[in-house]
Amino acid sequence: MTKRTNDNGTERITMTDIAKMAGVSVATVSRVINDSPGVSDENRKRISKLIEELGYQPNFTARNLVRQSTRTIAVINMQTLGQLHAQPASGRMLQGIESVLTSNGYRCTILSRDEFAQDMSELRLIKGGSVDGILLNGAKLNDPLALELTQRNFPFVIIGRAIGLVNSHYVDIDNVFGAYSAVESLVRLGHRRIAHVCGSQQTNLGVERLEGYRRALLEAGLAYNESLVIDAGLTRKEVYTSVRRFFENIAQEERPTAVFTFNDFFAIPVIRALLDLGLQVPRDVSVIGFDDDEASQYLNPPLASVRAPISEMGMKAAEMLLKLIQGKQIDSRQVILQTRVIERDSLGSPSPPA
Repeated sequence: MTKRTNDNGTERITMTDIAKMAGVSVATVSRVINDSPGVSDENRKRISKLIEELGYQPNFTARNLVRQSTRTIAVINMQTLGQLHAQPASGRMLQGIESVLTSNGYRCTILSRDEFAQDMSELRLIKGGSVDGILLNGAKLNDPLALELTQRNFPFVIIGRAIGLVNSHYVDIDNVFGAYSAVESLVRLGHRRIAHVCGSQQTNLGVERLEGYRRALLEAGLAYNESLVIDAGLTRKEVYTSVRRFFENIAQEERPTAVFTFNDFFAIPVIRALLDLGLQVPRDVSVIGFDDDEASQYLNPPLASVRAPISEMGMKAAEMLLKLIQGKQIDSRQVILQTRVIERDSLGSPSPPA
C-alpha cells in the first residue's frame, strides 16, 4: 500500500489503496465516492464496504481542485423558515453570513432541518455536489447531521456550541456568561425570586442559557427552583399563554419579582401577559431579555437585554467555512464572542411587600 500518514502519525488510507483492494481503477472508486453513475451495483457495494471498514476519508481540498466549485453554501437551520423570518436575531445572523459570502463571490441557499431531513437518507445535496460547504445554524447534543458531515469530511461550520462533537469547527457567543450576567444584574438590584422563560432544552442555546441562570442563582446563595423555570414553547402565542397561566396560578407571596427571558422575542409576549394581569413593568416585575434586538429599545418600557454580536458571529462562521473549503490555515477551530448587559427601564428594584 501507499504509505501516507495523518497528522498524528498513523497510516492514512488513500483512494489508490481502495482501488487496489477492490480490484478496480481509481476512477471507479472516485465515481462511488461522488455517487456518480457508471459503476455496477456489485462494485459499488464492494467499494462502499471497504471505505466504511477502513475509515477512508476523502481529501476534500484536493477534490475541490478537480470538481468545479458551485460557489454555493447551504445554511441549515434548526428553526422552520417561518420561525427564522419571524425572529430579528436570525435576520442579523443571515445578514452577517451573506455579507461575507457575497464579497467573496459566493451565494447561499437557506434550508430548515425539516427540509434537509428529507434528503438525509441519501445526502443528495452533498453527494450531488450542489454546495461547496454547509453552515449548520444550531446543533443538537451529539448532532447526527454534524457527525455525518464529519465522517464524510465535508466542509462545515457550526453556528453555536458543538456539544459532544470532538474537533468540530464552530463560532458561538458565550451564552452561559451572558445569561449569568443578566441574572446577576437582577440580583444586584435586590431580586431574590427570579423566573426564567427558557428556550428549548433540545438545543445547546436553551441548555446553556438555563445553565447561566442556574449558576448566577447558586453563586448568589439563592436556591435553584425548577418551579420558576417556565418552558413556554416556541411561538409568541405559546409564550404569552404559558406566562399568563403561570402568574395566574402562583400565590402572591411566591410570585417572582423578575423574569429573565430566553431572548427578546420571548420578552415581548411576557410583558404583554404581565400587563394584561394588571402587573406593571418594572414596578411589580422586572424583565430582561437576550440578543438586544433593535426593536427592544423602543418598547414601553425599553427592554433591558444581553447584547450579543450576532451579525459578527455569522460573519466569522462564513469566513471560517471559506477557509476550510479553500484549504487555508485556521488559527482556531472554536471562536467564542463575548456579550454584555444593556440596562434599560424594564429593570428596577423589587417593591417592598404590601
